[in-house]
Amino acid sequence: MTLKAAYFQLRADYFGRPMDDGILRALLGAGYVVDVFAPDGDLPQTEYGDGVRRRSVEYRRSWLQRHLRRGKWRAYDLFLGTADLPMAFAGMLAYVAGRPSVSVCDEIYLGGYEGQATLYWKSLTRWAMRRARFTIITDVVRNPLQREYAGLPAGHEFIPFPSSYATPYDGRSREEARSALGIADDEFVVSSTGSCRSENGTEWLVRLAGRDGIRIMIQTAGRPDPVTDALLRRLEGALYLPERLGFRESTATTIAADVSAVFYLSPKPQFQHMGVSSQKLGTALWLGMPVVATRQESFRFIEDYRCGELIDREEDLPAALQRIRANRLEYAANALRATAESIRPAEKLEHLTDRLKRL
Repeated sequence: MTLKAAYFQLRADYFGRPMDDGILRALLGAGYVVDVFAPDGDLPQTEYGDGVRRRSVEYRRSWLQRHLRRGKWRAYDLFLGTADLPMAFAGMLAYVAGRPSVSVCDEIYLGGYEGQATLYWKSLTRWAMRRARFTIITDVVRNPLQREYAGLPAGHEFIPFPSSYATPYDGRSREEARSALGIADDEFVVSSTGSCRSENGTEWLVRLAGRDGIRIMIQTAGRPDPVTDALLRRLEGALYLPERLGFRESTATTIAADVSAVFYLSPKPQFQHMGVSSQKLGTALWLGMPVVATRQESFRFIEDYRCGELIDREEDLPAALQRIRANRLEYAANALRATAESIRPAEKLEHLTDRLKRL
């Protein structure tokens, strides 16, 4: 018998993120077909065959009221939702349909970081998180934060799945990517992905650009505000790539770099308990790319495996990069070893698949 799951995500362009990719593969492996709901999400996909379809949803009270009691929800055997709004909807629909739900903790909204939900929806989200059979979380270091945020009972089950792909990279080679981007063999390229904000240390990289033969490659995954966009276009020597690409497609650009910058400067607790929740960290190590990261306890394994360098302040950055540059091949090999031995995405995919089967 084929089972059916409804998976609610916050945004349609999140489709294909490493964590979500693993969850979809686990659901398929557990015997489910999956409908993925997101705003304006009625889009094609070819990555997962006929077992995954993309659907639209509106995260509005009026949409929920129109659809809440429709009998179609009983056609689903399982509901999943990411934080915050998607889980509120997934939990409510699971309750009405009399079906189990699973919380996907891709983010934790603590420390004044409000996210996408108002107070009313946050209350509904926390209720749904407490009703979930278990929580899929990116790193167990975040368990206490999520337990506090949602008011989870002591015995609540967490299943870890990192922000790292569980299947091997199959895009273009580092050499092909560098040639396509016009990067010379002797240039040392530092990758920066995601939003450009002071909390991500973007100004550190801007001040570093052009020093000691270092080039900065900036992928903002969509054009930033006009002022930032104009300044980045004028940044001497930088590779500024604002186009929004699919997550796997962007890795075929990221692989051209020599090292990835993984900076979390915000003191808010979720940003100081990142671990392998960090997508830029997980992607870099999965690609066999060393990292330079701001120091926090959850990043200690980076030093243990010598797959990168941890720094405490901006002044430490040039020396850390020079150490990586002098031993890049060793650091790169250690990055792959850290992925296999510490992050273990393939092993965790197997465990998640088994747990979903047992639902």
